[in-house]
Amino acid sequence: MNDMQNIPEGSGGSASSARDDNSGRDFIISVTISSGGKIGDYYWNNNDLKVGDFCVVGDDNQPEFGAVSLARRPYKLVCEKKKPLGKIIRAATQNDISKTKANEKKEKAALTFCRERIYELDLKMSLSRVSYTFSGRKALFYFTAESRVDFRELVKDLSNFTRVKVEMRQIGVRDEARMLGGCGPCGEELCCSKFLSDFTPVSIRMAKDQMLSLSPEKISGVCGRLMCCLAYEHATYKKLKKHFPKMGKMVETPDGKCGKVCQMSILDEKVGIVFEDGVKKEYNVQELNQAKTSGPRKIADKPAHPPQTRAQTREQKEPKSGPKDTTAISKKVEPQGRSRGRRVRTGSRISGAESSSPQNQNSEPRSLGEQKPQGKRPRRIRKGRRRNPPKGN
Repeated sequence: MNDMQNIPEGSGGSASSARDDNSGRDFIISVTISSGGKIGDYYWNNNDLKVGDFCVVGDDNQPEFGAVSLARRPYKLVCEKKKPLGKIIRAATQNDISKTKANEKKEKAALTFCRERIYELDLKMSLSRVSYTFSGRKALFYFTAESRVDFRELVKDLSNFTRVKVEMRQIGVRDEARMLGGCGPCGEELCCSKFLSDFTPVSIRMAKDQMLSLSPEKISGVCGRLMCCLAYEHATYKKLKKHFPKMGKMVETPDGKCGKVCQMSILDEKVGIVFEDGVKKEYNVQELNQAKTSGPRKIADKPAHPPQTRAQTREQKEPKSGPKDTTAISKKVEPQGRSRGRRVRTGSRISGAESSSPQNQNSEPRSLGEQKPQGKRPRRIRKGRRRNPPKGN
């Protein structure tokens, strides 16, 4: 789409954007916009646009030139949720194609000039692409940078060179790969430049759930980030993996043997088990699950009449014993010395002065209901400071 030299002369043609009432169904096509490389879905019920054909999308005030990236398909099969779609104004005419060719010549000149000025001004940025809008009134400069860049001087030079409105846009490495295009490790065209309209978050957990190699060279794309295709089958793997045993777990096989799980093939539903003698064998995961649940279950014997209250439960657990002897109640005797008195089992309080007296030690133990008056608590005075200083003469 960036190189318009291979455009056939008869690729354009006028077409109506009205829907085909005879079809009775809504169809959409995907179009890649030339100015930003973004992919969007648009209504189109006519059958005159194929993959690679050019068209004009948007509205009359701000039209955009693009190429069809995905052919016509039913709306209900693609869009689960209803979302607003764009409008295709017409299929590209010969005049539209000639206009786009003139804009591409300007883009190449602006790209060369901008890179020279970036080198002269010693700016820490990398220019990715220059795009003119379809109307030719605005020039978009896409760049990548690790930090914030002061490009005010650069914008002045670009405005004097292009004589149109200049807009600088900082993008990420994923957006850069989508704009420039290319082939992925699989040999196919990049998904982001072919049909992905939005980027979904991709984590290393997705690679672990699919039991893939965690080597960065094998799970990273041309942009240096995790490949977007890791998210395509993650939901399926996560759903099927719930029925599989964990790696290294001891399981019982349908043959009645016990072994350790050493290998899993989730899509094939196969589990590799190694036994103590070193023999390895594969089983179907459904067979292992049936062998796990087919054995007899041991059910604990339940009482004929289950207890209804906590007291009944306690009586069943503890055997009944005779009445406890409560006549002999030992009384705590505090050691001699200063004490504030401590609480004992009987509920009475024994002061330090009374516990230290010999008369109190030889006395008989008091009954439970009888209490002894408490002694006075000694007054505490801070040393080095008098509470009531003497009055002066």
